[in-house]
Amino acid sequence: MRGALAPLIALLIGGCSAPPPILSGDAHPPLWLAERDGTRIYLLGSVHALPAGVAWQDARVAAAIAASDRLVLELAPAELAAAAPLANRMATDEPVPPLSARIGSAAAAHLADYVGMDEDDADQTESWSLALRLGNARAASWGLNPAYGVETSLSARFAAAGKPVEGLERAVDQLRAFDDIDPALQARGLSLSIADGGDARAKAAALLRAWAAGDAESIARLADAELARTPWLVEPLVTARNRAWAQRLGNAHGRLLVAVGSGHLVGPNALPTLLAGAGFRVTRL
Repeated sequence: MRGALAPLIALLIGGCSAPPPILSGDAHPPLWLAERDGTRIYLLGSVHALPAGVAWQDARVAAAIAASDRLVLELAPAELAAAAPLANRMATDEPVPPLSARIGSAAAAHLADYVGMDEDDADQTESWSLALRLGNARAASWGLNPAYGVETSLSARFAAAGKPVEGLERAVDQLRAFDDIDPALQARGLSLSIADGGDARAKAAALLRAWAAGDAESIARLADAELARTPWLVEPLVTARNRAWAQRLGNAHGRLLVAVGSGHLVGPNALPTLLAGAGFRVTRL
C-alpha cells in the first residue's frame, strides 16, 4: 500500500548514471509518549526500508529504547517471516484477467520485466501484489533496504537485550486488507502507481526527508495527497488498522516502544489521537 506508455517504458528501463542517495546523514524521526495509570507507550514513526548509513537513533530514540521493556511492531518477527510466502499464495488464489487487459499490453510486458516476473506468472497475479512488487523494486533501485530499516534494527537490539518483540496484527490480516479490495480498484491503483514514473522517487524522497526532520505535519500532508488518489485504501489500510491497534494498546501495561509506519501516527485518526481519546496523556517528544 503507491501516463503515457513511452515515458513508462523509459522510466522502467532507467538511465545509466547512478542517482544521488535518496536520504543520507542524521535523522530525527517523529516520536510521542502516551501515558496512563503507570503505562508508558513510546510511539515511533518507522520507515520499513532505508539506505545504509542513516543515523536515526538520536538521544530521544535511544532513551525510549532503554526505557522500554518490550518492542511492538506491526508484525512480530515470526509473522514477518511468514508474510512473503503467504503473500505469494494469496496473490494467485483467485482468477484475474490477463495483465494486458488490466493495464495495457506494453505496460504489462515492461512491468513484468521490471519486477522480475515471467509474463505468464504476472498474468495470474492479482493487481495488489503487482503494485507491492513494483514499489519494492523501485525502493531497491533507490538504495532502500529493509536490512537497514527501523524494524530490523530495533528487533535486533531488543532481542540482544533479551526483551520480547511482539506484533499488533497477523500477516494474513495485513495482506487480506489488500486482497479484499475490489479487483477493479486494485487495477486502478496499479495503473496509478505505474503512471507515477519518475515522480515516484521524488515523492519517496520528500516523505523520507519529512521523516528525517521529524516533521509530522509534512508527513501528514504528503500521505493525505497520496491517499487522495486512492481513497478506497484509507479505511482498510489506515483507519481500521489504527482503531484495532489503539484498542490493543489501550489494554497494554508496562513500558512499550511501538514502531509503526509514520503515516499511522499523523492525521485525525492517528494512533496518538486515538490513544488520547482513550484517556492517555500524549506528548510529542
